[in-house]
Amino acid sequence: MMIEMYQFEVMEAIAYYAQKKLGMTIVKPGAETVINLDVCEWKPHYKKHKNGKFVRNAKGHATLDEDANHYIRHKLEFGELDTLSICLWTEEQEDQDAP
Repeated sequence: MMIEMYQFEVMEAIAYYAQKKLGMTIVKPGAETVINLDVCEWKPHYKKHKNGKFVRNAKGHATLDEDANHYIRHKLEFGELDTLSICLWTEEQEDQDAP
């Protein structure tokens, strides 16, 4: 199953949750709302020799640099025409191909 929501629908869901669970109104009529996403992406950094070539292990694979930060943080604005997709699979659907 796939759930797809636009930005205004996500804001409605957040406002509904805040009203029902927290008892507060967060979205006023006519107010502009902005959603910012903070996304982390894993990007490996490999050790390099002084000449710029990768350090290789016994099997010939590049060696990961354990001291480097492998996560890159992206800050994105979730705009009006952007969508949020949530995909859910049951155990029966795991054996089938994803939609």
